[in-house]
Amino acid sequence: MKSVRTKVIAVGLVIGVAAVGAWQLLPEEGRGSGTALRVGTSDAVSSLDPAGAYDAGSWALFSNVFQSLLTIKSGSGTPVPDAASACKFIGQKLTTYQCELRPGLKFAGGRAVTAEDVKHSFDRIKAINSDQGPAPLFNTLESVKAEDRTVTFNLSAPDATFPFKIATGAGSIVDKEKYPAKALREDGKADGSGPFTLGAYRPVGSVELKPNPGYLGQAKPARTAVTVRYFKDSAQLNQAWQDHQIEVAHRDMPPDVLAGLNPGLKDTRYQASGGTETRSMVFNVRPGSAAAPLVGADSSMNNGFSDKAVGDLIARTQSFSDRAQAAGDFRELQKLVAQHVPMLPLWQKKDYVMSRDAVSGAQYLSDGTGVWRLWELNWL
Repeated sequence: MKSVRTKVIAVGLVIGVAAVGAWQLLPEEGRGSGTALRVGTSDAVSSLDPAGAYDAGSWALFSNVFQSLLTIKSGSGTPVPDAASACKFIGQKLTTYQCELRPGLKFAGGRAVTAEDVKHSFDRIKAINSDQGPAPLFNTLESVKAEDRTVTFNLSAPDATFPFKIATGAGSIVDKEKYPAKALREDGKADGSGPFTLGAYRPVGSVELKPNPGYLGQAKPARTAVTVRYFKDSAQLNQAWQDHQIEVAHRDMPPDVLAGLNPGLKDTRYQASGGTETRSMVFNVRPGSAAAPLVGADSSMNNGFSDKAVGDLIARTQSFSDRAQAAGDFRELQKLVAQHVPMLPLWQKKDYVMSRDAVSGAQYLSDGTGVWRLWELNWL
């Protein structure tokens, strides 16, 4: 008999059109620019080390503390430079990708960010190969070379999706002097060059973020401190919202609360966009915790499914720099998967952000790309 389980997978880079509720401009009494904004979420952080985390909660935090060479701007699905000043494929084979590091970058501790730090960041992901880390995402990455401010990625096969991969939390750049080459950092600290610096961190409670005055990159400078509070479940998150313990709530409020959202609610703004979370029923699950594709020989579902035609199509979809040219292969891939049924998709969740009237910028916080733009938040 086939075994069955459901699994929630965070898949990046799904762009949705935001549906924005009524936005009023009524400041909440007792709040001001000197007070940290409180953001609530039920997405836990599994690790502060980018080499040891491949989950939505961790990547959301990484978006704010670390920089990647590329990032995704709000409302766009195309990677743009962040820690890099420019990136491009070299030649037509899509096997060499090169980035020029933005000058003047510094880690929060003051040390200059170098191309060697970038190389170190990717090398250690592959070397550590954590069961909970993003190493499988870089299955085509063969080697990284650093020279002056230039970083060159050599790929084992054409991979037009590589820019999207390094625009995620997996591409977070760490300080080579503070992150071991072959082991995860486990002192509860994080040193990056992102819009915020990490203050007090309580793994099952909260994290304090302070604006990084030395940040240089694609994001706008953070204007106010943020305290992120982590809740066990949606019921606790909703209770904190009802008790006015938080000004912003994201992932996930109870379904009945989301169903009741409407423009007439007092002191409540909201937006809904396409989410990155799917739930699927998976058959013949085997032990293990691999991560990356949903189907294929080494899928994150661990169901042992393998089919040459499916594998060939997956590889071919990575060979088009113009992603629209891969549409036909994706349609054929979906037909094959529907015939084999190694998994059964059940639904894809929408992404909701709720905020108080006294808060600005919440409409830019999340848009389904996996980037959590806390730097957009401010008091009105």
